[in-house]
Amino acid sequence: MENRGRKKRRLQRTKSNREWCSSSLDANTIFALMLAAICNSNEPYSESVIKRCLNSLYLSLIPNSQNAAFGLHQTLPIPILSLLPILLNSKCDEIVSRSTEIAGAASIFSFEMNEQIALDGEIVKGLILAVGASNKMVSVAACNAVLDLSTTSIGRERLLEFSALEHLMGWVSGGEWYSVMGEFPHLFVVDKKV
Repeated sequence: MENRGRKKRRLQRTKSNREWCSSSLDANTIFALMLAAICNSNEPYSESVIKRCLNSLYLSLIPNSQNAAFGLHQTLPIPILSLLPILLNSKCDEIVSRSTEIAGAASIFSFEMNEQIALDGEIVKGLILAVGASNKMVSVAACNAVLDLSTTSIGRERLLEFSALEHLMGWVSGGEWYSVMGEFPHLFVVDKKV
């Protein structure tokens, strides 16, 4: 009987988490919740609030998503962008990973968004440092975000200013790249006609 009660509570929590992430929170609400959670980072709830807000933001950036929190624009408002450097330096791998995914998704959404992200030196530094993270999920997400940022000349220029190439090469020579190749061999097919 007790086991059934726990299972029911867990299902209710999971359902409420899904509803919370899919609800249409506006940018101001998400910013306020994340800022409050960051300011009260020693509170037990702050990490879960940040994760939920990041999931909601990420869903809003996915094209054709029914969960678009920002309507048709699907860009990150500047106040939320201002929180990314703090989130990219979080001790929680899930927060860093999701933050890098958001930065990457936003940077390929439009030229203007890419420029805003590229011109914020703290975001660029955070992405580059996350490439060398010991957590594979974080480093792969950061590598993808760096690639997304490099789709424009401004993004490439800023990445060069912050020595991104050296960090990426260090990541490759450290063996991490080869473990990624092993998991996704279809992405690394080499044309032998060269």
